[in-house]
Amino acid sequence: MSWTPKPLRELLEQSGRHRAGDQDLPVLSITMKHGLVDQADKFKKRVASSDTSNYRVAYKNELVVGFPIDEGVLGFQTKYPAGIVSPAYDIWTLRSKVDSHIPYLERYLRSAQARLHMPRACKVLLHGGAA
Repeated sequence: MSWTPKPLRELLEQSGRHRAGDQDLPVLSITMKHGLVDQADKFKKRVASSDTSNYRVAYKNELVVGFPIDEGVLGFQTKYPAGIVSPAYDIWTLRSKVDSHIPYLERYLRSAQARLHMPRACKVLLHGGAA
């Protein structure tokens, strides 16, 4: 199987507009080493604010990006139909589920090569222009 390389702006579009409100959803955090994980597993307890109503909803197969972006702090949310993440994180959805292989894309985005270009690529995703 082979793919034609595409710029990120053709694969991803910004998401994360939905807020948790009063929904009872799993709280997720990002780690550099393991990507997106259950917060309770990472810290052995809940560390999120008691009021998570402003947390962003990350739906299944959406990309959650933390900071610093050039250190590969990101991960796809593949565990639940929906989970919540800090409002400080950015969330991206795949434009096409058919044209993207999530494990490959995540591995590439976490690579040293991709991280060199990540800050510029995120600007292009957010504001348009050439990558």
